[in-house]
Amino acid sequence: WEGGESEWKPGDKVGIGATMMYIPDLSKMHITINVDELEISKMKIGQPVAIRADAHPETVLTGTVEKIGMMGVNRSWWDETVKFDVQCSINESFDWFRPGLRVRADIFIEELPNVTFLPLDAVFEVQGKTICYMKDGGERRVVVGKSTNDHVEIKEGLKPGESVLLVKPTKQ
Repeated sequence: WEGGESEWKPGDKVGIGATMMYIPDLSKMHITINVDELEISKMKIGQPVAIRADAHPETVLTGTVEKIGMMGVNRSWWDETVKFDVQCSINESFDWFRPGLRVRADIFIEELPNVTFLPLDAVFEVQGKTICYMKDGGERRVVVGKSTNDHVEIKEGLKPGESVLLVKPTKQ
C-alpha cells in the first residue's frame, strides 16, 4: 500500500502506477490564487492579470483568468473568511519562475479613468462622517466611491493635487 509521499532509496521496489517524481512543464505555468468571497462575484473568465513574484518583484508577468472555483473553502481555523480558487494562465516563460514561488496577482476588474483617489490609509471614519486630514491640520469631509485593497476613489471633497495626511495630526 502506497500512502502519501515516500522517500525512495536505491534498490527499493516500486509498485505499478506509483509516482516517483513529477517534472513540471515550465513552459506552461499557471498560478492559483485564493480570492475572498466578497470579491469572487467580480471574477470573470478572460480577465487580464498582472503577476509579480516575490523573487523578482521588478518583473511583471501577464496572464488571464482561466478557471474560477465553484466551492469556497475556509482554509484555517482562526480565520472565518471563505476563499475561492482562481486559476490564471501565465503568458511569459522565465527560467527562474518555478512551482511554489510566492506571487502577488492583480486581476483587472474595472478601469476608472480620470478619478481622484487616495490610499485607504488617508481616509477616516469619524462620528459617522468620512473625512481626510489636510496638510494644514484641518479636516475635510469627502464622499468615497469604489475601492481596491489599497486605494479609494474620492467623488467629492478633494481636488486633484491637494495634499492630505496618512495619520490624524497631533495637537500641539
